[in-house]
Amino acid sequence: MCLLLAACVHLFYLFSLMGFQARMRLFLEKETRERAIYRISHSAGMREAARKELEPFSGLMSLDEGVSFQAEKDGDFLEASVQYRAGPAFGLWKADYTQTARRRLWNGQAAILREGAGERDGWSGGVYVTPHGTAFHRTRDCAYLSLSVRAAGRTQLSGLRNKNGERYTACENCGERAGAVVYITDYGNRYHSARSCGGISRQIIKIPETEAKGRTPCSKCG
Repeated sequence: MCLLLAACVHLFYLFSLMGFQARMRLFLEKETRERAIYRISHSAGMREAARKELEPFSGLMSLDEGVSFQAEKDGDFLEASVQYRAGPAFGLWKADYTQTARRRLWNGQAAILREGAGERDGWSGGVYVTPHGTAFHRTRDCAYLSLSVRAAGRTQLSGLRNKNGERYTACENCGERAGAVVYITDYGNRYHSARSCGGISRQIIKIPETEAKGRTPCSKCG
């Protein structure tokens, strides 16, 4: 009976570990993809993001102890990894694990033009807009579209200013949930608790200028 009970506990632990590793893999893939798009080649904020997205696994591990996140450039790629030690709450069956994710860094509109995408589809004109924006932009790399998202310590915000000299205040959507690390942009005046917040994660659409009626030209590139 004791052996059967021990086998059941061990089997339960293995299934729990597999479930945790699957969820960690999904988180790491998502985080690496977002950081590759915005060319964020450091691990600041990854621990806080993981703590929010992954529920605690009792008996396996804690995201506050023994967990190390890394993110660095490798040529044209961004590689992120997490190392942790996991095991049952009781017993000596603990082991070290490493999970990694790898994504190509986003090269911007210039790379698309170099490949001749505009010529292939027969349309090289148009303007760029966002679904909820009120302006249209002549260039895809306009500063108001390329948000230059970066992580910052929340305690540093009082001494930081954007490029227009404005202070950063809490985002109306996610600012109240901000932890020790927040996300800011060069021209925005809000700080965000999540990299996925709609305020700094924009969908950019290219449309004919004739369809941009009701929008005003961008003050920088319009």
